[in-house]
Amino acid sequence: MLKLESVGTIVDKDGVCYPMMFKDGKPDLDVPCPIMDTENDEWFESMSMEDFISLFDFLEDNNVDIPIDWKRDVWGIWEEANNCYLNMETK
Repeated sequence: MLKLESVGTIVDKDGVCYPMMFKDGKPDLDVPCPIMDTENDEWFESMSMEDFISLFDFLEDNNVDIPIDWKRDVWGIWEEANNCYLNMETK
């Protein structure tokens, strides 16, 4: 599992997100959301650079099928919101 502290989320090896609702930092497994169904731009915009890069590395390392169009859209949302431009091709 990958812990994304900046957005209070845990992502499992299948690309399913869970909110860190509990004080001990454990996820609320009753509220799953596949990463591909995450349509909240603010969630991506709020992610730290470290968490953002870690998320894509984690998804790729676990062979989560990520359509390139979705990846480009999310990458662009994050870059524009954070005024920080990263080379997506290196990920």
